[in-house]
Amino acid sequence: MMIATITGVGSSALGSAALAWDISVALGKPVLAIVPGYGVADVILQGMGGWFGFGLYDYLHAKSMVQNSLASLAPRTACIGRALPASTPEAKTLHGGPVFRTGSGSSDVLHAIMEHRERPPGLLIGHSKGALQIGNAIQSLPPDRVHGLNVVTLGCPIAENVAEVAYHQYLGLFDALGQLNMWGNLPDKWVPTWHSTNPALPPAMNAGALTAEALAGQLNNNA
Repeated sequence: MMIATITGVGSSALGSAALAWDISVALGKPVLAIVPGYGVADVILQGMGGWFGFGLYDYLHAKSMVQNSLASLAPRTACIGRALPASTPEAKTLHGGPVFRTGSGSSDVLHAIMEHRERPPGLLIGHSKGALQIGNAIQSLPPDRVHGLNVVTLGCPIAENVAEVAYHQYLGLFDALGQLNMWGNLPDKWVPTWHSTNPALPPAMNAGALTAEALAGQLNNNA
């Protein structure tokens, strides 16, 4: 079973690898890490989407306005650092500058993997805004692409609105940021942690242990 992770706002490639490694060690399986940042425009997109309430941000269509404006006014700037999402099948552009179909580069990459890979991932883990990006990526997929899919969210519950998907959602009791962005979506379990998954910053969420708990008994059956 293929496993993929997406980290939250401001995560570097190193942070993305760290989360994937934590999950890999806990489950004893290889994990694909999707890095959430893809270029100059994502400074705005990541910040607004993560820190000021993704639900309101999405409702006001700010993503589309920012992306379209940058692609129109400075298409070369919009292309900086976006070679990977621009290479996804059917990638959209405006005046030569890339615009995202599912709200962000990492959502587009995950959406393409889920849609075009012969055997799509069976487990997706998202921390913070990464959970929201997973929610965006799986919204418009055909039912056969999400059948039996497990989604684990850490620090940001999302709407459980895709049929055939099993959601396992965790939120910290001391996680003000996650609670700000939950928009009425309740977790399956409250844990005595704050928002971070960094073990050097206690009481951090133990991403590997929580994922193993959520998938107990399933991984061996899907090996």
